[in-house]
Amino acid sequence: MVEVDTSEDPVRTSSRILAQLLSYTRQMSAYDKNPDINVAALTSACEQRLEDLKKVLPQALESMKDKSSIQGSVRAVQAQLILSMDVVEKAKAEASRQLIGLSKTRHAIRAYHR
Repeated sequence: MVEVDTSEDPVRTSSRILAQLLSYTRQMSAYDKNPDINVAALTSACEQRLEDLKKVLPQALESMKDKSSIQGSVRAVQAQLILSMDVVEKAKAEASRQLIGLSKTRHAIRAYHR
């Protein structure tokens, strides 16, 4: 867990947190190509960074005249998060289908051996 440095410029801190969130969500989006990605750890890291962002973002927005860059970053994170969730949900659904198939196979084998 990384603590928010309250002595640092809130705009810089917000930008850094948003960049980290974008990185984490991009990594999660690659789960379909690399199932070894630890989605649980990335999700936990995202949750923590979102909590950190909630603490610093109001101060950052107060001190900014032009909020478009930070709004653009938030939109990018949001879009990437939606993509990541879609990839993980598809992988989850596929794993569920495979488990159901394996379960049916197991039942058929057991019935055959009775």
